[in-house]
Amino acid sequence: MNEQHPYRATIPPVPEGTPRPLWSVMIPTYNCANYLRETLASVLAQDPGYDVMQIEVVDDHSTKDDPAAVVEELGHGRVSFYRQPENVGHIRNFETCLQRSRGHLIHLLHGDDCVREDFSRKL
Repeated sequence: MNEQHPYRATIPPVPEGTPRPLWSVMIPTYNCANYLRETLASVLAQDPGYDVMQIEVVDDHSTKDDPAAVVEELGHGRVSFYRQPENVGHIRNFETCLQRSRGHLIHLLHGDDCVREDFSRKL
């Protein structure tokens, strides 16, 4: 926890020597695998490659669907997947997204949102 603000978590810096893409697209999910299909398709359609963009889905222990199967089906190894060991709530799941990101920039894209067609190019 942050000593100055004990109610806020501290996000440590990316460890020295870790490969860092320009940006990370971090996708928090919870019971929204049907929407996740569209979200991933919109991100992957603009994928500039591993060196430029990290793509990871962080699931808050979904109980009604299987986001890991969607990631495997659409991601073909390009998209990382992390499942919380238990449901931690949306704020802690967002925090996990930030902690797991490696990019210089972070795009926190909800599992039921899509990116517009030229988003990556304009970024």
